Amino acid sequence: MVTIREIARIAKVSRGTVDKVLNNRPGVSDEVRERVSGIAKALGYKPNIIGKALANQKKAFLIGVIVPPDSNPYFEDIKRGVNAAYDEVKYCGIQIDYQVMRSLEPKEQLGIIEHLVDKGITALALNPINDDMIRDAIDEMTGGGIPVVTFTSDILRSRRLCFVGLDVVKSGRVAGELMGKLLQGKGKVAVVFGSRSILSHNQRIEGFTAVMRQDYPGIEILEMVENLDRDDVSFEVTLSLLERYPDLDGLCLMSAGIGGAGRAIKLAENGYGIKVVSFDFIPETVELVKEGIIDFTIGQNPFMQGYQPIKILSDYLLFDRVPQVDFYRISNEIKIKQNIDELYV
Repeated sequence: MVTIREIARIAKVSRGTVDKVLNNRPGVSDEVRERVSGIAKALGYKPNIIGKALANQKKAFLIGVIVPPDSNPYFEDIKRGVNAAYDEVKYCGIQIDYQVMRSLEPKEQLGIIEHLVDKGITALALNPINDDMIRDAIDEMTGGGIPVVTFTSDILRSRRLCFVGLDVVKSGRVAGELMGKLLQGKGKVAVVFGSRSILSHNQRIEGFTAVMRQDYPGIEILEMVENLDRDDVSFEVTLSLLERYPDLDGLCLMSAGIGGAGRAIKLAENGYGIKVVSFDFIPETVELVKEGIIDFTIGQNPFMQGYQPIKILSDYLLFDRVPQVDFYRISNEIKIKQNIDELYV
């Protein structure tokens, strides 16, 4: 087996220098880094992962996880993914502190971040509120040696390690294309979404409206309303839309609150004639698709959005593995009445 000592001898550098190169640490010139990397690759060097994991068992790594309010059933599958990843790494000294927000307020999220930092987290997986105080907190943690991975929704211009999620603008465009074809390019639509404070919600709207403008100019977007990802609010705003616009042809449900929106559609006189596109495969959505209330729903594989950040952060903490990409892309999946039972494992 090729050793660090052998690579150092051939490269004519110290073992410490080889260790820095192999673990992507600073303090080595580009010329030396390139030479050492080339020799290691040529010799077929592979790190002693088992030995390193055993050594790390003596250390305590605490990964914090912060998610939005659990009124959104979508995050049950996120938690399932987190727990699945934890089961794989807990024997290597990894622990998880899972925190659920009560609101979508940045001050609350900042308070939870500060609480976790006080508890001594060594890494953070975060579904961030898109606010400067959260961005500053991420930068401060990163500067202090606490890596941060964002998931489901990103936060722009921060020093987070990477993002795990969908191409959210593209998923909005997919929703727009589905709606355009359902209405055959003509009609009036409304949009119900979670919150302007969530970047992914804004990006989804951006993609949806771009497709309407570019490819379906005969479709008019009458209104966009927030439901704060809550079923009760979603019921109220959806029912209000249907009452104010009796000639509404389509409704796009961009985030959580699907159950409430579905109840409003069933109650409204004009509800059953409306074409509906939604997101996610939560139980309420599945039933509404089966009933024919929702025509298409777009999945985001929340299990992987919970699983992948824990694996990335565990590899970073245990083996000094820096993510190879800035964006770990999760793919969309479209479900209709005929295939809604074929869900993610």
